[in-house]
Amino acid sequence: MYRFTKLEAGETEASVGVTFFASDALIAYPSVAEDPTTPVSAFYTVRLKRLVDESGEDSKIDDSTPWYIYDFACSSRG
Repeated sequence: MYRFTKLEAGETEASVGVTFFASDALIAYPSVAEDPTTPVSAFYTVRLKRLVDESGEDSKIDDSTPWYIYDFACSSRG
């Protein structure tokens, strides 16, 4: 599981944190799997189909919803 912070357009820090499981996302760049030494400050473009918000509730994005592209900064790995 990875903890990412969602970045809005023009922002360098985020106020909303989300968690996703690797099985629910495609990490487009950079690939954590290929380069586990990537600094946690690196930016990721993540294609998600399932988000879990801070309360642990699933978002409205699910298997019946088209995938969307989100830009995240990795704040920690777990």
